[in-house]
Amino acid sequence: MIGQPQRQLITPVEYLEWEEQQPIKYEYIDGEVFAMTGGTLPHNSIAVNLTSALKNHLRGKGCKVFKGTELEIYLTSVDFHCPISLVYEDVVFPEDDSEDSPDY
Repeated sequence: MIGQPQRQLITPVEYLEWEEQQPIKYEYIDGEVFAMTGGTLPHNSIAVNLTSALKNHLRGKGCKVFKGTELEIYLTSVDFHCPISLVYEDVVFPEDDSEDSPDY
């Protein structure tokens, strides 16, 4: 049996200092660093369309939608249920508008 390599975890401060020196974009999740792929025209088109659809759907619900590779967000914890399903190129929103349904 081949052993798994030990994961080298780093702190958020270490990541931010290291990332400033990197020529490509990285993502930091729970102490691990992942390289992000470069953008393509189809990827950008999908991102713009999805951002527009989300912004229109969430208008007036107290939410903000951001799209951008220069935006850095720090979350201390993540505990949510994403109500969006992606089916091929369509964005499908759940029909549950009950009072118990969360506003996203």
